[in-house]
Amino acid sequence: MEIKKITEDIRDEALQFVWNVSLQYEVPDYSEEGVKSFHKSVLENKEYIENLDMYGAFIEGEVKGVIATRKKENHIALFFVDGNMHKQGIGKQLLDAVAANCTTNEITVHSSPYAVEVYRNMGFVQTSVEHIEGSVRYIPMKYIVFHEQEIEVIKEYPAKPKNKDGSIRWYLYRWDDGKDGYRFLARSRKTNQLYLVQKYMLVKLLNTPNTIFEDWYEVESERQADKWNRELTGPELERKYKANFKRKYIGKL
Repeated sequence: MEIKKITEDIRDEALQFVWNVSLQYEVPDYSEEGVKSFHKSVLENKEYIENLDMYGAFIEGEVKGVIATRKKENHIALFFVDGNMHKQGIGKQLLDAVAANCTTNEITVHSSPYAVEVYRNMGFVQTSVEHIEGSVRYIPMKYIVFHEQEIEVIKEYPAKPKNKDGSIRWYLYRWDDGKDGYRFLARSRKTNQLYLVQKYMLVKLLNTPNTIFEDWYEVESERQADKWNRELTGPELERKYKANFKRKYIGKL
């Protein structure tokens, strides 16, 4: 599979792909008026399209996925993957292409109701309730962009037993080898934003493999990070501060 920027000579092919996929997955969430509005104001709007940076996923020269962001805004305007190619990593690779060229530390999107769980699985978090504008429904979400070379670890927090059985109260699950996850304070050299980070493994559930994650929480100061680390468990952090964290997928065991 090849991920590449969509140039003017293949733009029409990419837009036709977007329309075909939208008919399968997006249309059921919208009224007839909303469908017409999407086609006219977006796909038929030359000025709008020319203000987008578009990337495509190609297999043997055929379009299998498209992502487009508004230039200089890092806001996803279009994001579609062939229905027969879902859960094969195409969406994540397209998102990575956008993140690699992102000019800020976050990417935003107005997700359709259908796509909310898809975005969550890629690390997006919901930032507000569902909105309805005219006949279009959407849920605001954001994705925090990390470039490893821009992250500086400031301190690591020692794991201290909290529960009666001696386990660490930060985490829902332990590593298979008996070690618990851990927390650290990090700073983005690009934006100076501070993050309280906790790394842990989600143990195998049903037919899914054990998976390692990092949760990154935006904090205003080192003092705030110390306080959250001292007082809040992992579930409490996620419940109270869900709007300002990103779950970063690390890998499977």
